Amino acid sequence: MTITLPFFVELVVPYGLFALAAVLLWRRRRTFATLLMALGFVATLVGEVAGFHVHHHISPLLTHYATLVGLWAAAVGMVWHAAASR
Repeated sequence: MTITLPFFVELVVPYGLFALAAVLLWRRRRTFATLLMALGFVATLVGEVAGFHVHHHISPLLTHYATLVGLWAAAVGMVWHAAASR
């Protein structure tokens, strides 16, 4: 399956922006919740890019679960950060 550029941009750029925002937030407030957000979004970005580029060499399930675990970690970190910031 050939991935077109608009399809790649549509799926990867939002994860990149979330990862960038989470890393910048972690640099501002160094808490475990913001670290969890940053690591989660970076893992999601890496899993998504790996799913596009190395799908012949790595199991698709591995990249799929890396993306899902990253999203869960980021979501837990966001909720934790929001609750602690109240």
